[in-house]
Amino acid sequence: MGGFLYKDYLAIRGRKVLLAIALFFVLYGSLRALFPGERLLPGLTMVDGEGKPVNVLDTFFVMAESLVLLSFVSLLNGFVGKIAESDEKSKILKYLAAMPAGRRSYVASKYIFIGICNYVFLSLFMMLHVVDMAFILPEGGFIEGFGRLLMTLAIPFFSLSILVAALELPLFLLLGKGKAMYVKVGLIMILGLFVVWFLLFGNLDLFENWDVGHLIDWAERHEFGLTFFVILSPFVTLALYYASYRLTAVLWERKEGANG
Repeated sequence: MGGFLYKDYLAIRGRKVLLAIALFFVLYGSLRALFPGERLLPGLTMVDGEGKPVNVLDTFFVMAESLVLLSFVSLLNGFVGKIAESDEKSKILKYLAAMPAGRRSYVASKYIFIGICNYVFLSLFMMLHVVDMAFILPEGGFIEGFGRLLMTLAIPFFSLSILVAALELPLFLLLGKGKAMYVKVGLIMILGLFVVWFLLFGNLDLFENWDVGHLIDWAERHEFGLTFFVILSPFVTLALYYASYRLTAVLWERKEGANG
């Protein structure tokens, strides 16, 4: 199992990924300490709709934090394909054919590795959020509220990443990277067609008055329901993730047994 996990770590170029993230954290933390929210610079301060001062640099850092969240989730989404591609190029499948007892461990290692990556990235994002909130302007209006909202949405975002992996791992393991990519692109195209249809024929008035301020107000009005969703989403997602593993392990053993 440990060998499988280390092989996947090499497949995603884990050392380079962690080094890049570490360098970014050092740069982000240094800049955040140099430009705290309480340091109101001329020309970089404005007033929101409630009359509260807003540091423009706070806006920059919080928006950067949101981009980090999206980047982490996107990066995790690409790990499955990289792992599958690495396995197809190596002789790991021939090794498993000679040792049938290792087949279930092989499948389990993929699910465990992706789960560990999600946990590590979620922890890193929380650390980044703590740094950001430590230096943000107290009572900083909607920017502070948006920062808190990001933290609230982080767990559902990473839960979505786990759910996507639960769908992708069976495809890549059972069909191979080539066929799995065709299926993945097909699903994305279907989703894209739905978005185009909605833009052409849907009721766009629903989003007419929506901005960051309205999003924060909506979150505050539905605080109980949002909190319940945030608490529940990891449990539901992990249950589906485990069910995906059990199903994939059985199908993988049957497939390899038939080929062997």
